[in-house]
Amino acid sequence: MGADELAEIFEPIELGQVGQAYWDEMTAEARTVAELSMIAEGARISDRLRMLDRAISGDDDTWATLVAARDNDEELVIRIDGALQEARQQATTLRQINAFFVRADAKPQEGATLADELAKARAAREANATG
Repeated sequence: MGADELAEIFEPIELGQVGQAYWDEMTAEARTVAELSMIAEGARISDRLRMLDRAISGDDDTWATLVAARDNDEELVIRIDGALQEARQQATTLRQINAFFVRADAKPQEGATLADELAKARAAREANATG
């Protein structure tokens, strides 16, 4: 089966504008089945993030409400809906998918040993953890 046929099989149905742009860009070159599967999920997540962003930035009552405190009827508490938390989780997952492709595209330097590449990967992880 050719690369174009594989991409057609894995392309998610009814992607939104953001998801379709993600899919088109990430599948511009031939990809493996595993990569296509991850790209498909990345496209879906991109669309979900767009919808969650609309919910969060739209009407205040779609993601946050004022409710009476449990032990004090005169005190109000802001209750945050799951949309904000879900958006954070989806964004984290998308970052992980994108990081996979960044690492996969990184080519080892000519003459580099395995120890050199491991040290380079460790340094990159530490930079991401602190930055």
